[in-house]
Amino acid sequence: MAALNSPFQPNNVRRTLSDLGTRSEMVLPVMILGLSIFLIIESDAFLTDRNFQNLARQGAVLAVLAFGQTVVVLGRQLDLSVSATMALVSVVTARVAVDTGSPWALALAIPIGIAAGVVNGTLIGVFKMSSIVVTLGMLVFVRGIANVVSEGRPIFGLPDGYNWLGATNALSIPVAFIIAIVVFVLVYILLKWSTFGLHIYAMGDNPLAARLAGVRTSRSIFMAYVLSGLLAGIAGALLTSRVNSGQARLAEGQEIQVLTAVFLGGIALAGGVGSLIGVFGAVVLLVILANGLNLLGVVSFIQLVISGSILLGSIALTGYFSHRRSRTTGGRRRSVLEMLRAATQK
Repeated sequence: MAALNSPFQPNNVRRTLSDLGTRSEMVLPVMILGLSIFLIIESDAFLTDRNFQNLARQGAVLAVLAFGQTVVVLGRQLDLSVSATMALVSVVTARVAVDTGSPWALALAIPIGIAAGVVNGTLIGVFKMSSIVVTLGMLVFVRGIANVVSEGRPIFGLPDGYNWLGATNALSIPVAFIIAIVVFVLVYILLKWSTFGLHIYAMGDNPLAARLAGVRTSRSIFMAYVLSGLLAGIAGALLTSRVNSGQARLAEGQEIQVLTAVFLGGIALAGGVGSLIGVFGAVVLLVILANGLNLLGVVSFIQLVISGSILLGSIALTGYFSHRRSRTTGGRRRSVLEMLRAATQK
């Protein structure tokens, strides 16, 4: 019974680490509300059902990618290959669907995404290679394979039902949005209440302390990349189903939007700090912003400048608050090793 009441429990460790995060989940709703009010005033099209359907479908793809990237970044890593994985899913599933006449080819998105995650996780987690180098190389390599499979041309003539995931509704709610909510709940539970989530937070906060406490960091990194690859595969299926064609250039630059959502949502670049709720809010804000810029007729290169500015600003802010936390929470950080060791011995 004493063990049950011990302060050195996994939830206490996770709470200590989570408490070091920013409060983006409190600030973002205010920003979302303000931006929405502005767009309601400036554009008659913003409050239409059709626009909200588009917002839900666009946000679903970004959200699924961002939830996977969140786990990776919490563990002090990066995954720059997600957009290329989406492109490979697009052309492979489209090619198989055309050849077989079956829309069920979309199911190949799961093994393709997992395979990409296994390669990344093995090279980074097992062989200790740089996550930036590996995933950047994977981005180029996988995008190249996608061009080979598609022969550099879009794949059309897909069978009926192929666009079911990305373009249809269930009870007036886009299916893609429902999938994104299910993914959010599952990843939230994984980070909040599983041993894997505990290890990811601890490893991101202090890798050396985590290893000394018995955390198998290589396995945790490997599993984080497998999860990221799996969700990139699902996002690829959602997007290619919505555009109803296989494209080797699908989702080019999507990794920038994903990282923007993660850092704007309060996930620290150094890892170990932040929550999935903040990332969800950041996704909503970014999707509304992109939609608003389109409705207001802002040209694409200006939108790119704005996106880059938001990314740089969010990285700067997370770095600033991380520095402040490191100066004001030293005692709490020093207790993490003891708490984690006690928790893993229970």
